[in-house]
Amino acid sequence: MSSAYSLCTPILSRKIRKTVKGLRFYLRNAGDKYEATLKMLEFLEGKVWLLEGKVKPGMEVAYAEWLWELSRLSARVGDLLDVIKDVAAGVPATSTALSHWLSSRKNLFSLIYEVGSLTNICAKGELLIEVPSSRETQLKISDKEICSDNVETNKGTSLCTPILSRKISNIVKGLRFYLDNSSDKYEATLKMLEFLEGKVWLLEGKVKPGMEVAYVEWLWEVSRLSARVGDLLEVMKDVAARSTAVSASSGTISHWLSSKKNLFSVMYEVGILATTCAKGEYLIEVPPSSREAHLQVSDREICSYNV
Repeated sequence: MSSAYSLCTPILSRKIRKTVKGLRFYLRNAGDKYEATLKMLEFLEGKVWLLEGKVKPGMEVAYAEWLWELSRLSARVGDLLDVIKDVAAGVPATSTALSHWLSSRKNLFSLIYEVGSLTNICAKGELLIEVPSSRETQLKISDKEICSDNVETNKGTSLCTPILSRKISNIVKGLRFYLDNSSDKYEATLKMLEFLEGKVWLLEGKVKPGMEVAYVEWLWEVSRLSARVGDLLEVMKDVAARSTAVSASSGTISHWLSSKKNLFSVMYEVGILATTCAKGEYLIEVPPSSREAHLQVSDREICSYNV
């Protein structure tokens, strides 16, 4: 790692921690609707240490891309925090003005989306940074566990991945069916489903040389999380099927979706699955693209400070 990066990363990690602390201060008493955002902040905080870890051999280029993207997204979330601070500092009726700002659906979804995007990118560092390995135990799993479709094969994951990608695509389709007309409060979840759908192709891509072990870990985690989201979809189907009358059925599922607990469960599980699925970008070979442009960035741009 260059000396520039070694100076930038502690600054960036400190900046993200301060942003998390600031958002927590304003959101902790904002009501249940920000519960999912607070959970994402907790998850993000648990990944910040990756910024100061040792880069895996051969991953320097991907690391530079990751660091640049992380810097860009942390600046966006930081801008939102500054807006909240300005609102809170307004005169008169500071608390009333802030409560009004936080109650806006537009602001709610902006926070969820931006914090979720930053969390997603930060978590990708697990594939670039060397970590103590108690994780090898995850590799002692059968193809049947990864597929979760009772596929008996000696070809390993080559037959499992199309099944898993089809399974996730069906889950996305099913959730959209119930959430499309639910209400604006599921808008952020629908965005995450769109993001997830755009990453499913990674499951059938060609694994980068030397990344086979990380690939199996990733595949296992995607399978586990997709099962959790699939369980939520099955619950929705059961709720919708409780009444034979169409109107009554619609009322039942609408009531289920209006529950804050269910809203946060769906949002959180879909978000974690989307985050994990996106990590495959560092494991799968992709055609050369405009991503190289990310590397043509100065140390000043990455740091956002005059280091």
